[in-house]
Amino acid sequence: MKHILLAGLVSLGLVSSAQAGMLYNASYTNESGGVTAFMFDGDLQLDGDTVIVNSLLMAPTYNGVDPLFPSPVLDSFSNFAFGSGLPPVLSLSGSTMDFLWVQDNFDDGFLFVGDVTGADYSSGPSFGQITETLAPDWWTLTEKAPVVPEPSTFALLGIGGLALVGYGWRRKRQQAA
Repeated sequence: MKHILLAGLVSLGLVSSAQAGMLYNASYTNESGGVTAFMFDGDLQLDGDTVIVNSLLMAPTYNGVDPLFPSPVLDSFSNFAFGSGLPPVLSLSGSTMDFLWVQDNFDDGFLFVGDVTGADYSSGPSFGQITETLAPDWWTLTEKAPVVPEPSTFALLGIGGLALVGYGWRRKRQQAA
């Protein structure tokens, strides 16, 4: 029993201290003034500019409206079109873009694709039906401040752990008597 309680407490500690990729907010204002915005989990690369997109945490919106796609597809354009195997990538500067988010039947969505020689933004009906050269000044990608648990959260976890240990100790004493 003691080993089970100890393993539970250790795993709680590991889970609470584990940290996935960082959270990012992204937005692009197209030339007609429409704003595509989304939040994602990603890993900043060693160059300090490129971010590999792991998953979207907030469905993309256009002017604050969620298109409510039934089964959206998140991929890199190069993998989707050419089978490159590369993950979706965005950059803080807007210089390296390889990102595709579309409806499962590919009738709607948007993409960012290109490199330092020129990137493009293209979108379906829910995102303004626009194809244009991406303007880096209209692109914003910011790291979202990490959520830090309050000390009371750790106190409650500790109290709960002590209660489990006490319960196990009391039960063992009762069985021995």
